[in-house]
Amino acid sequence: MKNKLLLLALLFLVNFSVHAQRVNVYPKNSYVKENLDLNAVASIFEESTDLADFEQKLNYPDDRISNLDLNDDSKVDYLKVSDKIVNNIQIIKIQSEVSPNIYEDVASINIILN
Repeated sequence: MKNKLLLLALLFLVNFSVHAQRVNVYPKNSYVKENLDLNAVASIFEESTDLADFEQKLNYPDDRISNLDLNDDSKVDYLKVSDKIVNNIQIIKIQSEVSPNIYEDVASINIILN
């Protein structure tokens, strides 16, 4: 009985560690790394229900996750979220609006799909 419980506990830990992957956010450059709270981005991504929710939370002004101002207008840039799937990897792009309807990639989250 003791061996069965130990085996079940081991199987649970292995199964849990496979599914509990850490979210990594990859910044485009050092400016982004210094002006976008990457840990907060990862945390918000894990908490979000979908990409629209994620985008809304990224831009919530009270949280001050981003200080990006790529167009030098003295305002924090709006961050847009989009995704695509390439070779079984979902690439979630975080983009900064540098002028109306023109976006520049600032970071990405890559998820390997099973």
